[in-house]
This record gives sequence, structure tokens and C-alpha cells, in this order.
Amino acid sequence: MKLFNRSPNHWSAAVKGLYVSPFQQFLNQYKSTHPDVDKKQMEGRALL
Repeated sequence: MKLFNRSPNHWSAAVKGLYVSPFQQFLNQYKSTHPDVDKKQMEGRALL
């Protein structure tokens, strides 16, 4: 079950000329190098 579209193309605000905070840049880079993060996060939340 995928709730959000968090693919790298979805967060291409920099390409559109919009401001992207350094933290958002870090998250985008981290998620592109660790594609399983969203799945693991959702599995962890399901335990609650």
C-alpha cells in the first residue's frame, strides 16, 4: 500500500525554479540512495 508518491520526480521543485530547503535536499538525496526507507517506515508504523 503506497500512500504518497515520493519518487524523485515528484520532488523536482529545483527543476521548476522553486526553493528547496537544505533539509529537503538531504531527504531527496537520502531517499534516492535508500529506496526502501518508505516501506520500512510504513511497516514500523503498522506495528503501532
